[in-house]
Formats: sequence, C-alpha cells, structure tokens
Amino acid sequence: MNNSTWINALHVGGEPETIQPTQVEVLAAQKEIVLLEEYLSQNRQVYLQAKNSEEIMPVSHAILKLLTSILKRISRGEAVTLIPDEAELTTQQAAKLLNVSRPFVVKMLQEGKIPFRMVGAHRRILAKDIQSYKAQIAKDRQKVLAELSAEGQDLKMGYD
Repeated sequence: MNNSTWINALHVGGEPETIQPTQVEVLAAQKEIVLLEEYLSQNRQVYLQAKNSEEIMPVSHAILKLLTSILKRISRGEAVTLIPDEAELTTQQAAKLLNVSRPFVVKMLQEGKIPFRMVGAHRRILAKDIQSYKAQIAKDRQKVLAELSAEGQDLKMGYD
C-alpha cells in the first residue's frame, strides 16, 4: 500500500476507532483492491515489506481477506471502524453500532437479550455480544421473510 496513513488506520487499541478515508485513500483503495482480489483468486502468497527495510513478512490469507474487505469499504468512501471483540462498549456506542436509540439498547439489556456487566452505575457490553445480537436479528429477519414468501405463494398472491 502506498499511503502510510493506512498503517495508522489499522491500529486497534481498546477503544473503537473510526477512520474516514480521504479522497486520495479512496482512489488508492480502488486500485489496490483489484490487485489483492487477483492474488486471492490465484491463491498467491502476499508479503509486506516496510520502505527502506529488507525484512519481509508473509500475510496470511485470512488477514488478506480481512484487508480486502476493509479496502472494499474504503474504495466506496465508507468509514471503517475496527472494534476488538473484547472491547467493552457503552450503551451509546452499542446503540450507534445497532443503529437504534440508546433507550432501546437499555431495554434489550434489561430484557436479557444482550449480555452486559455493570461498572458502577454504568452498563458495559462486549463488542462480540453486540455482533451476536446483530447476527441473530438478521437470522430472525430472514426466517420471517421466508415464512411470508411461503405464505404468499400458498395464497397464490402472484409472487413468484
């Protein structure tokens, strides 16, 4: 990758960090994604080498797939947020990730739909639990859509 600021974008600490790509980074990602996808499809090994260094480090295919996913979003100008699974989020951060209100998140916590722990008077939710909840919602949504589609076909409502 040509742009050294991308190394900073991949730094993951304990706090979620959102990186909004610049136009230069968007254009670079659009070029680089083509090359990385080609390497992936050909099952080629990719290596990293720092500028002015002789040290070469292989990049695993799992990391290459993750990097490709990140580059796809950057190439569309989307912001990218990296959150470690074990990061503890506030109810406001969880609400932002779920695209719902903070009171809705608190209600889900109180109903036991999302695990959390108390830190003094504050609720903390693991990022991986938010992701699990999102995955369950998506699964439930697909199930309901399949049921509605089947019902529509049974009633011959003209949906094929």
